[in-house]
Amino acid sequence: MFVRLKQGRFSRPDANENTTGYVLGQLGNRDFADVVLQLSHAFYLFPFISLPAHGLFLARSPRLRSLMAMEHYHSHPRVLNVHISDRFLSSSTAFLEAVAYIYGGPLLDRASLERLVAAESENSILPPSTARMSTVLSYAATGHFLQLHEVISRATALAADTMDWSNLSIALAFGVEGGLGTMWTYVSGTSSEDANSFSPQDETASRAESLNTMPAYGMYSDRLLTGIIEFIVTNLPVSFKVHSSAPQYAEVPRLPASAEPKPSLSDTRLSHIRFGAMALEEESQPAREVIAASSALLSLPFHLLRHVFQIPMLGERLGWPLVSDIAKSVVDEREARRRRAALVAGSSQLVNEEHSWTNLRWAESIEQSAGHPSGFRIIRHYLDAETPTSSRSRNS
Repeated sequence: MFVRLKQGRFSRPDANENTTGYVLGQLGNRDFADVVLQLSHAFYLFPFISLPAHGLFLARSPRLRSLMAMEHYHSHPRVLNVHISDRFLSSSTAFLEAVAYIYGGPLLDRASLERLVAAESENSILPPSTARMSTVLSYAATGHFLQLHEVISRATALAADTMDWSNLSIALAFGVEGGLGTMWTYVSGTSSEDANSFSPQDETASRAESLNTMPAYGMYSDRLLTGIIEFIVTNLPVSFKVHSSAPQYAEVPRLPASAEPKPSLSDTRLSHIRFGAMALEEESQPAREVIAASSALLSLPFHLLRHVFQIPMLGERLGWPLVSDIAKSVVDEREARRRRAALVAGSSQLVNEEHSWTNLRWAESIEQSAGHPSGFRIIRHYLDAETPTSSRSRNS
């Protein structure tokens, strides 16, 4: 005889008290598993993983549910092969943390992040700050792959919380993977002044550029890029002056390597080198954060750079006259590097359609603008093959 309890549930007081802990404890338990999740990476970023699991819980992930539906199983437990190609999904522990979430486990937080980083520290050569960001981005990439919005949402929030100058480059690489979304690139119709500043050639090139881009992580790419811009605006040193020796980000180069600054053999400070003494006077060395901030501003895609220098908070922090000076020095240095790389490319007759080479055709400049609170704006013009690289620059 069956007894019908309220709402059709068969239970007793506190029977479900430890259900979550019990279920979570079954992850990896081969005794009751009906699916073996076999995880591999196309670029061998982590070792092959074979994980006994349960289809009932794996199906909470739309991606895994779809993969299980396509498989034709002839054995028990069933084997589900999952092949990863996302270059940011480099941490198997971050992947397992997301799988634990669909078993009822908690979302990643700062404490569990430190635990994951510590667990992988023996096999990692990354500095702690970079390792944290790499793990967070792996968690975000896992959430995107499994189509678990709660996971990737938590990851982007953690990325903003762990962001600093030393790990900003890999966060930017993640944010621009696949290209920029329309929230960054769409500027048409903002004012008559803007409309009159771009030639039909500029508009055509911009439209073609936008059609070929799609953020790899959708709105979460945009969310992370917003966090990056807010970090730069909030933390740009008050006494900042762009440093010409700062390298661009290797993870997301804006220009070909030929644009990178080379050490100068004519530096007069070299004559002061003495054995047993500092090579260069301490006061001549820029602060580490100045070099880091310079690398960030020299590496940002044009659309993101424009947003940085138009945010009111930056003007409130530093004052618009200083912001204008900083923007001009940054754009001048970006242009100097672009021209240098363009000359090398032209002399060697290199043909390459990759992003960093495409940027050689976009000349950036600053002009006065009464329509912006800052009093200036950053613009760019597209240079065709017949246009000299310096002929259309309008630096003010």
